[in-house]
Amino acid sequence: MKKMFKQYALKLAKSLSARFSLSVSWNSTEGYMLEYAKEIIRALENDHEVTTRQDVITGLRRLSLDEFGLVLLSMPDPEYPKLSRLLPAMASDEVQRSWTGNHGLALLKETTAF
Repeated sequence: MKKMFKQYALKLAKSLSARFSLSVSWNSTEGYMLEYAKEIIRALENDHEVTTRQDVITGLRRLSLDEFGLVLLSMPDPEYPKLSRLLPAMASDEVQRSWTGNHGLALLKETTAF
């Protein structure tokens, strides 16, 4: 049931116009990331030699700019405690909106398209 609801919610989110701002979490970014990107993220989380922010950033260089943005947008995430500890937390939706006029996935789309 939970998986079916997740798929429905993701379809609904994808169908919304870009003018609507969406908050993104790991549960929703999975639909936007290719499997190889998810594998890179899981590998970094489980690699005992990755202990610093620099280690994580170096590993994330294999991602596209959009995928990298999705990772940062989703921090912190309880499914990835090590990455959440090593990477900066994303500003709240309110702070993003007050600085840029948008937030979440819509802001990421605007930013990477720029």
